[in-house]
Amino acid sequence: MDLKSVLTDGVSDFYSEKYQSALDKFVYFFDNTSESSEWAGVRLSFGLSTWGELAKVYPDAKDKLVARKNIALKEYNSDPTKEKFKTFASICRYLGLGNEVLDIFYQYHLSNKQYAQLTFDPTYEYLIEAERYSICAEYIDYSKKYEHVFYVFGRTDKVPLEIKLSHLKKALIPLFKILNLNPDSEIYAKYTQKLVKDLNKHDIQSLYVEIING
Repeated sequence: MDLKSVLTDGVSDFYSEKYQSALDKFVYFFDNTSESSEWAGVRLSFGLSTWGELAKVYPDAKDKLVARKNIALKEYNSDPTKEKFKTFASICRYLGLGNEVLDIFYQYHLSNKQYAQLTFDPTYEYLIEAERYSICAEYIDYSKKYEHVFYVFGRTDKVPLEIKLSHLKKALIPLFKILNLNPDSEIYAKYTQKLVKDLNKHDIQSLYVEIING
């Protein structure tokens, strides 16, 4: 069965209020893709977000999504990889259960730094929402995070500029709050200089003060 058609037909069923049919298709799409497949990104973004919307109006959809969340956590515990934890964390996003992700990460942060590092990236957005910048500073890869922000910005040509700028600020403001906590002032200076250069490159230098001041 064509996975793209399954997902698009599921969305169509959802908007037509054919909820059980939509659920069947969302479940099929999720269960027949994986963390390593070409559909990995869609699986954990659009695929889950539409399922999450269905779960708000159709209890069976929520029950099945909770079941997949529990399975994802069990699979992670059996084989701890970043990809498996990302699946668990992504499902929690669309169930409004970010506290479960944070609870696991906080336990690692206190007792197992290796596993805290392993699960940091999937937990990052939840930590930012909780304004736990000092914890982020212990695990973040500044270069990787910064470069990814501008990579995404440059790759979204079809997205309206207003939305692109909103996402850019949402990503960079907390990053510079974290950078500001680094005891090495040269690192902060390095990235402020990079920021000036990159904002100028995209002709959006007016965002500098807003990003730096948060």
